[in-house]
Amino acid sequence: MNTVCPEIICTGCCSCYNKCPHNAISMIENNYGAIIPIINNNICVNCELCKKVCPQLVENERFEPKEVYAVWAKNKNEHLSSSSGGAASVFYRNILTRYSGICIGSLFFDNLFLRYYATENIDDIEKFKGSKYVQSYVGDIFTQIKEYVKNKRYVLFIGTPCQVDGLKSFLGDSEYLFTIDLICHGVPPVIYLQQHFKKYLKKDSKMVVSFRTNNHFRMILSFYNGKRIIIKNDIYLYAYLKGLIYRENCYHCKYAQKRRSGDITIGDFWGLSNEIASMEDAKNGCSVVMLNTKKGKELFNTCKDDFILYERTFDEACKKNNQLNYSSIPHKNRKIFLRKYKNDKFTFACVKALFPYYQIHSIYHLIVSCFKILTLKNNLL
Repeated sequence: MNTVCPEIICTGCCSCYNKCPHNAISMIENNYGAIIPIINNNICVNCELCKKVCPQLVENERFEPKEVYAVWAKNKNEHLSSSSGGAASVFYRNILTRYSGICIGSLFFDNLFLRYYATENIDDIEKFKGSKYVQSYVGDIFTQIKEYVKNKRYVLFIGTPCQVDGLKSFLGDSEYLFTIDLICHGVPPVIYLQQHFKKYLKKDSKMVVSFRTNNHFRMILSFYNGKRIIIKNDIYLYAYLKGLIYRENCYHCKYAQKRRSGDITIGDFWGLSNEIASMEDAKNGCSVVMLNTKKGKELFNTCKDDFILYERTFDEACKKNNQLNYSSIPHKNRKIFLRKYKNDKFTFACVKALFPYYQIHSIYHLIVSCFKILTLKNNLL
């Protein structure tokens, strides 16, 4: 197959796909489910524009954080309905209301297909909320953004650092574009999630998945008819947290460092000092916000009245946020997972690769749950 960059480092950012003037590039699943660009040699004219915008082949400017904050949304509903401090929600809302701009975020579509979506509707911010532990497909969103900024519309794009870098590589700099990169552990291909929940998708293709409720990691399946299923110890989430199922490039990520791609960087503020972490509101989730550029500072100043905020240091922010120091380390049985995935489906490959770790983990949580029930019964007697 004729690829743009070596498959092992390709992030699937789609910058090449958006740039090709002859539509010679298709985004195709490889043997392990990851979306990669494939060049059609019958259409390609060898202009090499794809290689010139590939952020894995060219180095774009990155920025060291100038200011670091611990924040959470002042609005309690906005805070509690978010995965951590609600920083993304506040930034989105201000782009719409103060800049009359356009927000770009990730939404689940039919069959759990996660992709980027552009909106001017403030109600869509609610759908953008929540950590999504799966790769969001870029598609032609970079081309759409190019048209928006060409027409002098302000745009906010929030995505993984490699996707932000891909957008900047494709578009170049624009005063109308604000970018926020996420502190990212890694992204599994979306086909893994689709295979894992295939039996539910047969009943409702419009279902969506939530992976976290504030600081609690658990899968919640929400269906079109309003029904919800809560799965506390799901093997997908366990495999994600153990570093088993990311794209291969995530284990060689050049963005897992201090120098950032976005105007702003956001994520969970793990390792926050106890003086703030012990505050009642902070217990419901706290975001780290790193201001990397002058433009990022401008956007933050527009939004700061909507935050409870405390200035911190980068050293504190990176102490327990490993992805600000180095890329994720693959689970020791990742090769077993990849080998089994080629011949079997996702869930079976996870079971084989994680035996007996996941089984022990499940038994432990079962014992803890039983103990809590017994304690509750004794207290009621």
